[in-house]
Formats: sequence, C-alpha cells, structure tokens
Amino acid sequence: NNNSNNNNNNNTTDVFTYSGTSNRQKLLHVAPEADCCRIITNNSVEILQRVPPNTADMLRIGSIQPSAMLLDASDAFESGSPSSDEAARAITKTGMLVDAIHTCTDAAVKEFDILLQKRLLRAASYGMHFSYRDGKSITLHHPNPSQQHPLSSYHPNIPSPAAKSFVTTSKKIRVLNILREKKVGFALTSAQYDLIGPTGVIARLVAMKKPALATAIASYLQLNETIKARARAARASALVSMNVRRTDAEVAELAIAILNDTHHPMLSNIMMDKNNGSNSSGNDGSKDYTQNTKASDKNTYNYKIMNKSIVNRGAYAAVALAANKAGKPGIANLLLMLESSVPDKVHALGEIGSHADAAAVATNAKDTNLIFLSLSEFEQYCLKTSLDGAKAQ
Repeated sequence: NNNSNNNNNNNTTDVFTYSGTSNRQKLLHVAPEADCCRIITNNSVEILQRVPPNTADMLRIGSIQPSAMLLDASDAFESGSPSSDEAARAITKTGMLVDAIHTCTDAAVKEFDILLQKRLLRAASYGMHFSYRDGKSITLHHPNPSQQHPLSSYHPNIPSPAAKSFVTTSKKIRVLNILREKKVGFALTSAQYDLIGPTGVIARLVAMKKPALATAIASYLQLNETIKARARAARASALVSMNVRRTDAEVAELAIAILNDTHHPMLSNIMMDKNNGSNSSGNDGSKDYTQNTKASDKNTYNYKIMNKSIVNRGAYAAVALAANKAGKPGIANLLLMLESSVPDKVHALGEIGSHADAAAVATNAKDTNLIFLSLSEFEQYCLKTSLDGAKAQ
C-alpha cells in the first residue's frame, strides 16, 4: 500500500512509503524527467515511461502499418521464408518504405530491450536493401524528392539520408546500452540523451570518475578534439593518482601516451595490476614490467610525443596538479616540462610550490601579469610558512 506524504509546497520529487521485507519503512522517490519519471528506492533506480506511439502502432496485434509489415517481412526473411521478398516489395509499391525504415529506427532507439533493438534494426536494414535495389525510384532514398541529392541515382556509393540516420541511430543505441549497464549506472532515454548531448554525457562520466569510458565514447562518436583532449586529461589524472608499481618516469610516460592518444605496452599491464589488487608498496614494479612486456614491444614502441600542443594546451598542467595532489611531485615536474600554455604552466608551478620556476617561466614569456602573479603567490607562500612577517616580505 502506497501512502503519499502531504506536501503543500511544489516539490520536484514526490516521496512515498512502502512496506518491504524488513520491519522498518522504506522510502520511494518519484522524480519527473523530460519524457519519463524515475522511481528511486533504496536498492534500485527504475524508469517508468509510456510506450512510444511508433512502437505501440508497430507491435500492436494485427497492425497493418508499413513498419509492422516491414518487421514481419524481416522476421520471415530471418526464418528463411520466401514470402518475405513479396511482402517487402508490396511495401515498396505503396511508396511507404522510407517511412517504415525511419519508424523502425526510431522505435529501436527508444527501446530498452537489446533483443528487440536488434530485431528492429534488422528490419530497417532489410528495408534499405530494397530501397537500394530499385535504382529507378529516387523517392525511396528520401521522403521529400526535392531534398534528394542529385547524384544519388547515378552514384549508389553516396549514402542516402536513411542510411546516415541508420548509422547515427546505431551508434546512439550502442552508447545508451553501455551507459545503462549496472557497472556504469547512468541510464538515459533517447530524449534525455538528445537534451544532454554527447558533450554533456562525457562531462557527467568524468564527474562520475569514469574517465576511461568517457575517453572511449568520445573517440567512438568522433567528437571535437578539445572534448576528447579533456576526457584524456581526466583519464591521465586518474592514472597518476593510482597506486601503481612503476617509477615516476614510467607513470609520466603513460600519462603522456594517454594525452596524445597513443598506445603504450604498459597500459594493459597496469590495468591488470589494478584488477588483481596490487599495491605500490612492492619493490618489484620494474621487474614486473620487464617480465610482462615483450622486448619487441619496447623496441617498436615510439615514445615521441605527437604534435598536439594546441589541443592539449592546459592538459599537462591539469594532470600535473592531480599528480601533486596525490603526493607525486616528481611526476608533476616531468609533465610540466611539456606544458605549452604559459598561464597554465605558471599557475601549476605556483600550486606545487615551484615559485622560482614559475617566475622564470613568466619572465621568459615577458608577460607582466604573469610575473606579478608569480611574485604575489611567492609572497603569500612566504607569509604563510615564515614566522617573521617582515623577513617574509
């Protein structure tokens, strides 16, 4: 029995109580979303959503919608029935094939069941085969013939809008399924994903301390280089903060490889050590690297830094600050040597206590503002650490 609390004010979340297996009362929160509501309990978060109209019309018993007919034809094709070809051609003759393809892809991206997603995507793919076969019918490539590319009927290698939409939808579904996994715990609907955007998803994954997944998704979606650089910086910051059995030079090398998006043979070993629960207190870190890494990998791996100084401006300083916060000033100093942004470098050097180096960098840049900033930070540092204020000044 659900008993609603009496709330006179307009709260964004309604609170209910329900009886559970234990004697104590449990709370159930219902949070409204853009296209659904989230039901939050002590143990789970569920999404309550109305069945999308396209899905309801297509999967209704006895439906004669073009998308339902295309889905039936695709299922018949999968089962090996020869009637599938006739059913698909019947949809083609009605001129509703493109609408059926778009309906199947739209229903797939709004679906949570992975098996049903695959079934709907197979139906859309099956329908696109017929649209490409009939090269005389230009309307099959786009619902509006006026927007049809003039070369589409002569160059079949040019992707149609339906094909582009299919690829985009497939990528979106793959990302949503990864985010909905229990180990990630970031369930989103298609409408919520559109509202947040890929950039917002990357930012939230970084805030959830999942920079490796954020980096992988940013690369998979081919986002802006600046966004990918920030995701890689978050991953490198997480790496330098870990307790790994490696020297400062090796950890800095790994961080540089991550920032420049290059493969390093030690990355897989570190992830293996992390999964096995190894600690940095051991003295055989270099020995493990020698044993686990092939000599050919050492010889063939190119340690030069890629020319990404513009994209990675400020990234080395951010990772250096993370290393210094983790108590690894050696790594911080090594990374700051590669920082190309003078303001970020001066600020980071001041944060880690290298005030003389910060003043030297600002002087070499001939930036009066940075010189004043470095001297002011050095003065504040002296006032905090010295007992005699006059001597500190």
